[in-house]
Amino acid sequence: TRMTSLCHDRGIPIVLFNRYIPGSDASGVRCDNEAGGALMAEAMLAAGAQSFAVLKGDPRGTTSQDRLKGFSDRLLEAGIPRRAILELEGGSVYAGGREAALRAFRDERRPLPDAIFGINDIMAMGAMDALRAELSLRIPRDVMVGGFDDIEEGGRWPYRLTTVRQPVGRMVEETLAMLHLEDPDRPIEPGIDRKVPGRLVWRDTIPRQVGPGP
Repeated sequence: TRMTSLCHDRGIPIVLFNRYIPGSDASGVRCDNEAGGALMAEAMLAAGAQSFAVLKGDPRGTTSQDRLKGFSDRLLEAGIPRRAILELEGGSVYAGGREAALRAFRDERRPLPDAIFGINDIMAMGAMDALRAELSLRIPRDVMVGGFDDIEEGGRWPYRLTTVRQPVGRMVEETLAMLHLEDPDRPIEPGIDRKVPGRLVWRDTIPRQVGPGP
């Protein structure tokens, strides 16, 4: 917020990219992270999942919070009880996703969820490696896994991760249009929060079959 205010005070044009600041009038363009989280929830529900774990990212980040909210709210709307949604701290990094999965599911007394959602792909990939290499679980037969971002590595073997793709190209175009660099003397309109929808990318970590979900 302070940096945004300094730029405004000095007449420096600023548009936030894939971020927003609650309570600020700074304009920006971002992926519709809540809707993307809901897309992932719907995919898992359609495949028959009834219990879930979420690998969370930075607790201060609006991106992580919005993805978690969209995912959880859609599950609750479908009748999934709050107790069936386990939240795990993953820190937005590969090692965090891997360690969170090991801590949570190495103990056989803790039931394995039907599906795990990594708030970003890299945490989902860390969890996948832990589940398969150290817990001898099969994906998606034993547990489904989904991510968010569609980073290049997630599409490669051995991950083939089902994820939500951020529409980066369109987001860049929208940001440049909002800056209207062809007319630099024209002030940037404040208070615009432009959300661009993401797209579900089906691969191999969530079955494409309708199960007995709610």
